[in-house]
Amino acid sequence: MTASSPYRTLVPTDGIETFDPASIDAWAALRALGHRMLDDMLDLQSSLTHRPAWEELPPLARRLFDEPAPIEGIGADAAYALFRSHIVPYGNGNWHPRFFGWVQGQGTPLAMLAEMLAADGLLLLQAAICNHQVPAKLYEYLRARRPVLALTDPAGDTAAVLRNAGIDTIARLDAQEEISRMLVHFLGLLRLQRAPVAGEAAIAAASRRLGLMPPTAAVSSASACSSNNFIRSGQP
Repeated sequence: MTASSPYRTLVPTDGIETFDPASIDAWAALRALGHRMLDDMLDLQSSLTHRPAWEELPPLARRLFDEPAPIEGIGADAAYALFRSHIVPYGNGNWHPRFFGWVQGQGTPLAMLAEMLAADGLLLLQAAICNHQVPAKLYEYLRARRPVLALTDPAGDTAAVLRNAGIDTIARLDAQEEISRMLVHFLGLLRLQRAPVAGEAAIAAASRRLGLMPPTAAVSSASACSSNNFIRSGQP
């Protein structure tokens, strides 16, 4: 937007607290910073072939991350300067044309379980070619007592286990419109706190200790057949 634009931002003058820039000059400074960020990122992207795929963070730059977090803000320009000097040059290289892959750490088992228990909903994905397998994580999901959105074939064994547990938020993994409708429905149920969770009988049946898992379905943890994620509903 230019200064003559009919959509030029007006600064509120009624005393309402806001995180927006406080003046026309502040808006102009923010716009200039945004343009500089875009130019810098495009310049960097266009020069990647002449840069190494990865650079180690030197000890001098690493000291910044050992300092305590500041009490007061340093401003957008200073924060962006630190981003350019301490973050951009030392990324993990994913956007580089010579990037192949890294072995990424997965955290600790306890942290994973804590994240699962804190999630608003759990997402399970399984292809139809694995209809006769039930991923082992499904039983952990049931015992977590969290709503589950399953993108899997309704005719498969995984869907049958979910329905027997009282969970019907299921859509086919290869049906885009069906997934879209079910996702909106699922998030709506989460916000209303009405999303179905496994009943106590299904939770008890999911216990490895009791040995009550269904013998008719092969239990699989193979990543080729299933995947899992945690959902945050964005509660207002």
